[in-house]
Amino acid sequence: MVNAVAFPGLAQIPPQLLHLITNETTQHLPPAYDATLRVGYAAQQAQIRALLSRRDVPAYELMATSWGQLATSAMHTLSRGTVYARSSSVFDNEPPILDPRLCSHPFDCEILRMGLEFNDRLIATDPMAMLLPVPPVGLKTEDLRNRTVLMQTIKRMVGTEFHPSGTAAMMPRCAGGVVDTNLRVYGTRNLRVVDASILPLIPGGHIQSAIYAIAEKAADIIKQDKRGNNPSPKYSRPLFY
Repeated sequence: MVNAVAFPGLAQIPPQLLHLITNETTQHLPPAYDATLRVGYAAQQAQIRALLSRRDVPAYELMATSWGQLATSAMHTLSRGTVYARSSSVFDNEPPILDPRLCSHPFDCEILRMGLEFNDRLIATDPMAMLLPVPPVGLKTEDLRNRTVLMQTIKRMVGTEFHPSGTAAMMPRCAGGVVDTNLRVYGTRNLRVVDASILPLIPGGHIQSAIYAIAEKAADIIKQDKRGNNPSPKYSRPLFY
């Protein structure tokens, strides 16, 4: 079992990291991204930058497991991956080809480093020291104080938290969106998406409660929609509805 210990924020973005998040370059994006996806990413990057500057928005999560491990997870990442259909037929029941490209943007690695350094200070306190904590397998205690070694370890060991989302974002089509505000897939009739994939950005916490809210809202939308066979409407709205 995994329990949340804390959701620390940045209060303000550290100066040494500011250039990583204010630089609006798309050099860290997958080469396959087209112009619409790059427009959407620029809007997301601006939103994340504004969020992380607030005191009430977490930058990372500290977690404790039932087997005695302390871990950290980045909450608002700038890395972007890809998802492709493995087959042209839905009847093949083939899983998609996913490449999350974890830590492909250096800012995400820096956030994880900050979380691990916080954990290091935490286990140095007297109550925690009594439990004789040790670094992960393959690391020495002094490695946690070596920034270069720590960053190399993060890139080697980074993994998913198994809260998949964001592959069918509710955004305008011109910004790489997949569904409209009625949850309809652009260019289709009577095809809606009602799950975590419609989230353009990960909320500042676990996504389970957000998915419940999406499902409740979707039920209302479908019940109120008297024109279920209509194609997705065309919108002229901000990049985030």
